[in-house]
Amino acid sequence: MQAYNRVTHLLAVDTIRVRIQTYPSDRPIPRSLNGLLGSSPLSKLYAGLPIALGFSIPALAVYLTTYDAAKYGISNLLLGRDPDLRTVPWLKQVPIYLASGLTAEMVSGVIWTPMDVAKSRLQRGGEGHTTARSLLKDVWKKEGYRGVWRPSDWALYETFKKAVIPNYNPYKSTAQAKGDGATEVELATRYAASSAIAMSLSAIVTNPIEVVRTRWQTSGGDVNRPASMIALVREMWRQAGWKAFMRGAAVRGIYYIPSNVGTRGPEIFGGRG
Repeated sequence: MQAYNRVTHLLAVDTIRVRIQTYPSDRPIPRSLNGLLGSSPLSKLYAGLPIALGFSIPALAVYLTTYDAAKYGISNLLLGRDPDLRTVPWLKQVPIYLASGLTAEMVSGVIWTPMDVAKSRLQRGGEGHTTARSLLKDVWKKEGYRGVWRPSDWALYETFKKAVIPNYNPYKSTAQAKGDGATEVELATRYAASSAIAMSLSAIVTNPIEVVRTRWQTSGGDVNRPASMIALVREMWRQAGWKAFMRGAAVRGIYYIPSNVGTRGPEIFGGRG
C-alpha cells in the first residue's frame, strides 16, 4: 500500500523532475516542460505508471525486508544481542544504517534498476514507445543487459542518494527517547517532522547524484549520448557549471518529503527503526 500510494499520488511530480533534469543544462528550465503541454497532458505526466506500480510494490517489500534483516544482524554483531539503538550514540548508529542500506539496495536493485530505466525514459518521452514492455525489449536489443541495468553499480549510487537513512533514524531515536508520556498523535508528528528534516537535507545534498543518474539512465536513447558517466559529468559542467547539478532540487523536495513521510509512517506504530 505504501508503494501504491507513493506511485499513484506523486508520479506526475516525478515526471516533471525527470523532464527538468534530462533537458540540456544550458537551456532555461521552463522550456523542459513544453512537451507536457498540448494533447494528452495526463498521459504524459503519468507515463510509466503501469511498470512503476508493477515493480515498486515487490521492490519496496524486498528492500524493507532486507534492510531490517541486515540491520538486526549487523547491530547484534557490533553491539551485542538485541541492542536498543535509541541508547546508542549517533556516530555508532550511522555505520549500521549505511551498511544495512547498502545491503538492501544490492538485493532490491535487481528489481529497481530496470523499472527506473524504463520509467524515466517513458517520462522523458521522445523515443516513440508508449509501453515499458516495448521500450525494454528495444533497449535489450540495442544495448543488452547494460542498458536495462544502467548503471550496473546501482547500489552504490542509491546508498549515497538515500543518505536519508542514517539521517532519519538518529532524529527518530531522539524523538523516541523524548517520547515518554507522549500521545500517539504527538509521536506521529515528531516522526513525520524527523523524516521531513532528513529528506530536505537529502534532497539538496544528493541532487547532483540524482541528476547524473537520471541523465545517464535516459541517455541510451540519445544519438549523441556520452561515452561514459565521466564524460556526461564533464559535458554538464561545460554547459552550466554547478547549476547543472542542482536542476530539479526543489521538485525533488516536493516529491520525496511527502512520499517518504508516507513510507515511514506505518513504521511508527509497528516498532520499526
